[in-house]
Amino acid sequence: MITTLLFIATFCISQTPESWQDPRLDSDDVEAMAELISFSPPILPSNVVWVNTDKETPKTWDAFLGKVVVVQSWTNATPAGRQAFSTITKMITKLDQNEEVILVTLHTPEKINTAHTFVTKSKLRPQTILDTSGKICNSLGFYKDPTNIIIDRNGAVQHVGLRPSGVQKAIKKLLETPFDSDKKTKPFVFIDKKTSSSATYPAHSSSFGRATNMQGKPAPKFFVQEWITPEPPKSNRVRVVEFWATWCPPCRKSIPHLNELTEHFKNKVSFIGVSAETQQKVNAFIAKMPMEYGVAIDATKQMQTAISCSAIPLALVIGHDNIVRWQGNPSKLTKQIIQQTIDADKQSPVPKKRGKWDLLSNNG
Repeated sequence: MITTLLFIATFCISQTPESWQDPRLDSDDVEAMAELISFSPPILPSNVVWVNTDKETPKTWDAFLGKVVVVQSWTNATPAGRQAFSTITKMITKLDQNEEVILVTLHTPEKINTAHTFVTKSKLRPQTILDTSGKICNSLGFYKDPTNIIIDRNGAVQHVGLRPSGVQKAIKKLLETPFDSDKKTKPFVFIDKKTSSSATYPAHSSSFGRATNMQGKPAPKFFVQEWITPEPPKSNRVRVVEFWATWCPPCRKSIPHLNELTEHFKNKVSFIGVSAETQQKVNAFIAKMPMEYGVAIDATKQMQTAISCSAIPLALVIGHDNIVRWQGNPSKLTKQIIQQTIDADKQSPVPKKRGKWDLLSNNG
């Protein structure tokens, strides 16, 4: 599991068992949240909107020092969002040491206009933050899927992205460690690393096919309905995504070339061919003409439609920052183009998946 490897390799300070983690979460979102581990959460905005605070309205996370804190995101816009609010509140209420645990539910910007009424009318009345702008959610790595961070008594984030049973186990474990007033936890500060100015990507192709020219722009959201072959890894590496079909002569002609490129770059690049045909038809085809790279199907042509692709074959070379670095007929794709993308990527830090809520949009 990619998420598990990220925790072990990069955030080993958090001993989060895999069985505690929520497998439904996007690995990129989990990676963003995991940056917080060992730090106190980012500083709250001065105009934060609280609901159901029994005492003085908390102004900083330090108001909860000495307690184990669970911050759970949710939204009134979906059944899953409301269920997350209900499940976590009931669960913590039933804990043996619930007086030692603080629950803060954080409503995302989605349908925020309905949140205040829902919370105040609910029989469950946890302390709640209404994130009207998305700024708090962005700082925590919270997006649309309900998720959480767990903070120890000393104010340090220790676990992120847990399923309900994992939250229970994490709380129980953290309650065993007493508060240490002499221990100071540093606040997390997100540093946006800029792309190295020395990185040189391939020149844009002037023959980018019958599609929107995506070169220098974010790639369409990756989507397939079903994998015909094992799914190749896609995170933090160069990808070549090709749209093709079994009935297309130029597509068939490009397959040996793509096989050769796949063999040459091996584990450095993921090659993926996406067809809009049926599984049966594609399986029958590759049984006669082997394709040594990832093959998938999508009858909806979601990615093709996103870039208005009306003719195949068409290939996109996508850097690890999800920017299209080259676009055109796969027969024109050279080793030099791919290698140049790899080399430029090495000089450019992988951007963090943060800031997903548009702070200027109307999310009500």
